[in-house]
Amino acid sequence: FGGGGGGEAFEQFFGGGAGGFGFEDILSQAFGGGGGFGGGHAGGGGGGGHQQFFQQGFGSGGGGHFQQGFGGGGGRQQQRRPQGADGPQLFPLSGKVARLGSPKFPGQTSKHMWLVMFYDNDRGYQEAAQVKPQLELLVDKIKGNFKVGAMDCGKNKKEEQFCRQEFDLDVPHELPQLGFVVHGHLEWYDDEDELPSARNLYEFALQHMPKDLITNVNQPQQLHSKVLQPLTTSSTTKPEGAILLLTDKYETSTLYYSLAYKYRTNYRFAESKAKSINLGRELGVKKYPSLVALFSKADFNRLPQEAVPYQEDYFMIWYATSQPLNQESLSKWVDKLPSPTTKTSSSGRQQRSSSSSSSSHRREF
Repeated sequence: FGGGGGGEAFEQFFGGGAGGFGFEDILSQAFGGGGGFGGGHAGGGGGGGHQQFFQQGFGSGGGGHFQQGFGGGGGRQQQRRPQGADGPQLFPLSGKVARLGSPKFPGQTSKHMWLVMFYDNDRGYQEAAQVKPQLELLVDKIKGNFKVGAMDCGKNKKEEQFCRQEFDLDVPHELPQLGFVVHGHLEWYDDEDELPSARNLYEFALQHMPKDLITNVNQPQQLHSKVLQPLTTSSTTKPEGAILLLTDKYETSTLYYSLAYKYRTNYRFAESKAKSINLGRELGVKKYPSLVALFSKADFNRLPQEAVPYQEDYFMIWYATSQPLNQESLSKWVDKLPSPTTKTSSSGRQQRSSSSSSSSHRREF
């Protein structure tokens, strides 16, 4: 399967080895803390190095308090930014945290999940500025598995009206506020007292991952009924194929959630956890984790060169573990997977039809 090399990176991001995966491993290494996030479970034990890191880097870390409380309701005196009306923006366009506005606020068709801070750059500047280092640290550690943005509700009347009407925010008195956007729906971060740390915000985001997008399968029968059979229907909404992650871990990584979310309209996603022996043997898996795409043969005039036949009606394409393991490399792999509307030219090169290409273009934010 897939070719050697690069296995350590693959395991780190998709849960191989003994101690957690993805963001949790990166944090435990960066912070030097023994327990990290408790072995891959949000809110787990340990993490002493994490707390020490924040205390050294930002003073109060995740245990401090805003001067007037975080999101603590109306009526409090807002702190204006010291620079005045013509001063710089707290979140510049070239910064780590993306600046959002009403025209491009993430909606139901967005390719990415978003953690968003709603703030007022002129009123409440100091309170929002306390959160900024935590947001930037989060951006550094999640490696694009979800996006982090900031919405200036006080920028102008249009933006203030948008925040009031869409999110029922009393601008500026209820700012700053934080929320996580999935499928166009916003879940509020509801701790009104403590200054949120990067770890707090990561665990909050983890609680609201789109779990409905990933089907759990551990037996060959489940693979056929839940994943493969939908590929053979005549429905106009049937997926192009299915993508299956086989892992020895018990929790789903944010990287895989991110991949499933980005391609949710094209593929059915599934995961086999805890090193399922029966399913692993069925597919010929020799190493965990492994990632594979599955397709119905009936949708293709000719099988792609890299196709591995699976039973009578399907074929597989494996992700090579020698490739770099991150959101970008996985997206490139998915983008190159054959489409059911693909025609094979005489030279053997795969070309997507114009109808397939246009249907795959979605909002980029």
